[in-house]
Amino acid sequence: MRKSRNILISVAMLMISMLALTACDWDEALPSNNSNENIMGLSISAGGSSSFAIDSYGNLWAWGYNNRGQLGDGTTERRLKPVKVFDDVVSVTAGIVDELTASYQVFTHTMAIRSDGSLWAWGSNGGGQLGDGTIIERHYPVKVMEDVIQVSAGSAHTVAIRSDGSLWGWGSNSVGQLGYGALGNHMEPIKIMDDVAYVSAGYMYTMAITVDGNLWAWGWNRFGELGDGTDIMRRYPVKIMENVAYVAAGNWHTMAITKDGTLYGWGSTNTFGQLGGGNSSRSYEPIRVMDDVASVSVAGSHSAAITTDGGLWVWGWNRFGQVGDSTFISRNTPQRIMDNVAQVATARGHSMAVLGDGSLWIWGSNTYGQLGDGTTIYRNLPMNIMDGYDVVYASAGDGREFGFSAAITADGGLWSWGYNADGRLGDGTYTNSYEPIRVMDYVRKVSHGYNHTMVITSNGELWAWGSNNEGQLGVLNSSALNVPQIYHRADYVNSPFKIMDNVAHVSAGGTHTAALTTDGELWIWGTNIYGQLGIGEVELDSPLLPSKIMENVAFISAGHGHTMAIMADGSLWAWGFNAGGQLGDGTTIDRFEPVMIMESNVVYVAAGFGHTVAIMADGSLWAWGWNLSGQVGDGSSFDQLEPVRIIDSGVAQVSAGFSHSAAVTNNGNLWTWGFNEFGQLGNGTSISSRTPINVMEHVAFVSAGGNHTLAITVDGSLWAFGANANGRLGDGTFGHRHTPMRVMDEVLLR
Repeated sequence: MRKSRNILISVAMLMISMLALTACDWDEALPSNNSNENIMGLSISAGGSSSFAIDSYGNLWAWGYNNRGQLGDGTTERRLKPVKVFDDVVSVTAGIVDELTASYQVFTHTMAIRSDGSLWAWGSNGGGQLGDGTIIERHYPVKVMEDVIQVSAGSAHTVAIRSDGSLWGWGSNSVGQLGYGALGNHMEPIKIMDDVAYVSAGYMYTMAITVDGNLWAWGWNRFGELGDGTDIMRRYPVKIMENVAYVAAGNWHTMAITKDGTLYGWGSTNTFGQLGGGNSSRSYEPIRVMDDVASVSVAGSHSAAITTDGGLWVWGWNRFGQVGDSTFISRNTPQRIMDNVAQVATARGHSMAVLGDGSLWIWGSNTYGQLGDGTTIYRNLPMNIMDGYDVVYASAGDGREFGFSAAITADGGLWSWGYNADGRLGDGTYTNSYEPIRVMDYVRKVSHGYNHTMVITSNGELWAWGSNNEGQLGVLNSSALNVPQIYHRADYVNSPFKIMDNVAHVSAGGTHTAALTTDGELWIWGTNIYGQLGIGEVELDSPLLPSKIMENVAFISAGHGHTMAIMADGSLWAWGFNAGGQLGDGTTIDRFEPVMIMESNVVYVAAGFGHTVAIMADGSLWAWGWNLSGQVGDGSSFDQLEPVRIIDSGVAQVSAGFSHSAAVTNNGNLWTWGFNEFGQLGNGTSISSRTPINVMEHVAFVSAGGNHTLAITVDGSLWAFGANANGRLGDGTFGHRHTPMRVMDEVLLR
């Protein structure tokens, strides 16, 4: 038992760590000037005759048509080039415009989610679609609600998912598009249903995927857009399909991807072949369009899909050149337009795409300057409008992680790259780095929190840098540190400083830190809002200095708001946040002091955002906690309040990310499961998996971040895959990677 534990703890000392920051506060992000030359789009959305992009600092830029204030710049003037309208934004979605009344654009509004989960709205509001309790048109953003993780805007209604999986809707409800049974507009959010994983609002209808993979639809159905085999309006959700991974609702047609990568389409008159079936026949039920599809976007009367090999395929109406095939001829079958495409977004008459190299391309109608090239000329071929601006995400979906990574090479050098607005890279700057840069020497261990870094040197010293807004660096005030003023500002430190001696292991949680000394003492500090410090009380006001809470500890792991510890006798203890059952004690009650979870034989544990994974002495893997995306790996999407067995034997090491997990078995196989929108599972798709899938061989160690993954193979090479915002994969680009990509060699493994 002791020998097995020591071997695993030695493996755990591998010097690689990363974190894609999903649930952090970005109020401290670097300000941007008002020049659009700093645009590095993290998320883009095409709506009606307007376009939107978010830069790497969270600034929202808009351009194009603005008759209803939909750009959010305080005016109704159209913009031929991007203008900055909002900050601290992580996601944006633009409402759908009716093709028959597009020249008026009476209903056109915009929704944005900020990093704190707050939802904001602006533009047209005749149906109450802004959700602010009025029908007043807004030319500036107004706050609507809190705790939002996804939003979708229809023509005059809006739907949003909160973090508990509940679906809310508001705005026009003339044809049942809000789905609660009655008709009549709602100017404020009302709850529709629970356990929703994804939602898409069409022109006057809504599509939603529940956590069990079922697809539901309601609202207007004149053209068969609901896919239930009829043209009957539905006021309540009706089930359409099973095993659905993604759905996109347009004006009058819908596209859905099943978990095996098959694309289905239905609805619309199909006059222009927007269903992609090779004819112009309408379909009231799903028809198969193509295979190996990773993502799809629909709007107006054309559709666009990205296949798993990075190919962009477009079809349908082409009056303005929005198909992008150099003609103005409509196409009723998919046409391959570009390669190496990471994301795509479509609007009524134009299309946008981000390539794997981070470049943004756009084509189609340009009447109102929606192409952003400073002209009103239509383009029937993709045109690069932000060459060198390194666009990293093209979608109205979730793009909120600001990530960073680190690795230690065989000579003890610490290298880091990615987001750096708060100094978390430790290179003495606040500038993002898109390739690995050397930060420090003689490093033995590194661990990342949401926005801070902890390092153990070869002589057992603990060093720290990054944000200290919650005391996670172990000092009350970073401005009091004995480092030059140039290296810190407010509560940020961008250069390493020493915390304590004789440290054997460290784990950085969300905004708290746990350190294990060489004599088995556990010291902990930082935020304690959920009791994650384990000191028996919750401190809400002031951050704490390092406090000793336990002895005879063998291993530790700090998650978002909970902490796990393995004792010398092999027992597993937990404390802190427990809303998803991540403590494993059979309840959802937060614990302010350590409670025993497993009595013996635990040799390794990894705490994620809301779930936990552990390895037993017999090599079996157990997991528990939040499971909305299948991150527990038991084949379900139900939260598990107690440990469940996932793999029977042979597991050597495991890592828990935000909503995915990764494990290495004794034969060197890498297994991943859970959320996969950005390719963080590394299996060549963006389809989530609720059970482990084998993605690599000859792997020695893995680390799962928020939405990306790093792995070291037995030859010492570092591989990366998943989300690449802010260059967190370290390949010098911003394109998401759905398969493992080699980043550097001679990475340390001990």
